[in-house]
Amino acid sequence: ERYLQLEPESASIHNNLGYALARLGRPERALKHFDAALRLDPRHARARANAAEALAALGRDAEAAEQMRLVWERDGTESDLQSGLPEGGYGSGRR
Repeated sequence: ERYLQLEPESASIHNNLGYALARLGRPERALKHFDAALRLDPRHARARANAAEALAALGRDAEAAEQMRLVWERDGTESDLQSGLPEGGYGSGRR
């Protein structure tokens, strides 16, 4: 959160903080950061995919499906999502 104080307009920092919160089992708080990342950068593919995972974890399956549709429609291929990201992305090894 310290980095967010230094750069509150950084989509990547919001996404990374959301990712950390999601990994800690806090999908509702994580979703707020993914949403902030998407407000700042609507084409942030990883934030959109992470938002979809958080929505699914909250049982909001229709919204999760819509976010994933947008990922594939707007943001390209899976390899685009994984470049420069933690291996497996959000949810890796879970479920």
